[in-house]
Amino acid sequence: MLRFDPATNTYIYYGSGVPNDLTTSTRFESNEIVGAPANFETRRHGYTGDSGQSGSLEDLKLFVPGSANTQLALTYVSYGVRSIWRVNSPYEYREYFYYGVSTPTANLPTSGSASLSGIAEGTFFDGTVPYRLTGSSTLSADFAAGTVTASLNLNGTTQIIGANPFGSEQYAGLGVIGANNQYPPPQFYGTLTSTTNVTHTGNFSGSFFGPAANEYGFIFSISRGAFGTPGGGVGVGVAVGN
Repeated sequence: MLRFDPATNTYIYYGSGVPNDLTTSTRFESNEIVGAPANFETRRHGYTGDSGQSGSLEDLKLFVPGSANTQLALTYVSYGVRSIWRVNSPYEYREYFYYGVSTPTANLPTSGSASLSGIAEGTFFDGTVPYRLTGSSTLSADFAAGTVTASLNLNGTTQIIGANPFGSEQYAGLGVIGANNQYPPPQFYGTLTSTTNVTHTGNFSGSFFGPAANEYGFIFSISRGAFGTPGGGVGVGVAVGN
């Protein structure tokens, strides 16, 4: 969960997803803004003397909403990536999340449909090599039937020389509008299946944003077989669109 204090231009990220859980929270101040790719803002928090965290860095990378974003102009939803790693360590921990002004569940349409499209970002790990996932996403909702369909078109790249290529892969999703046992509860969820290899599967769950379900955000996970097998590994990420 992410909270913003406009008076101090400060973000607080709650890693557990529970509001005001200070045991897993990090405060990102305005003076911690560092360089970032176009259309993003990144803040970096360094642990210099914190118990158990000395020598670690924590980044909060946020996709900037609004009409000035040249990749995708979003109004009610956006997404972020929280990364933690130790200095001089090759390993990195990442969390992907969406945030914004969600549609109250009571205000979700009960008739009609919507077809929305956007982007996706994530990480895939084959047991040895991490790959950055980027691509496109879609979400279609049949509000009368209470169902959703989704799609992901993912491309994987890595800077590790000699690593097996991830290539690209498309996933189709089928789901329902409603909550499951996740916290915080989503407004829709479902399963993913690769369109080229039915043994590659996954899950997605998310929410609608805006006064009339104008935009969407969902997290996803994929599995492409066991570590050590050709192309095997797991991935996680986030998708947003309008």
